Amino acid sequence: MQLPVYMTFARSILGPDKALTVVLPCCLTNDREVGLSAGRAALSIYLPLPAYQRQWAKQGFDESDWSGKGSDRLVEAYVPWGDVESIAAHMREYLAAGA
Repeated sequence: MQLPVYMTFARSILGPDKALTVVLPCCLTNDREVGLSAGRAALSIYLPLPAYQRQWAKQGFDESDWSGKGSDRLVEAYVPWGDVESIAAHMREYLAAGA
């Protein structure tokens, strides 16, 4: 289950009248290595936590994604980077899915 799908699922549990607040760290850069580095820093405290690992597994990630410093795939899914418009597009996906 990818992130916008997960937001839709979470919204269905909460119903339309409750707030679904989402933290979406991002990095305003066009340099992929800078974006990945910032993303790894943002996710580093979550990587060893079993509750997060279970949720990531439900979204199609596996242990190779959260072991070590985190896979590029996991980091890019949770910490968008790029120009203002590409980051805003990620935010719009979350909002459209119910965040």
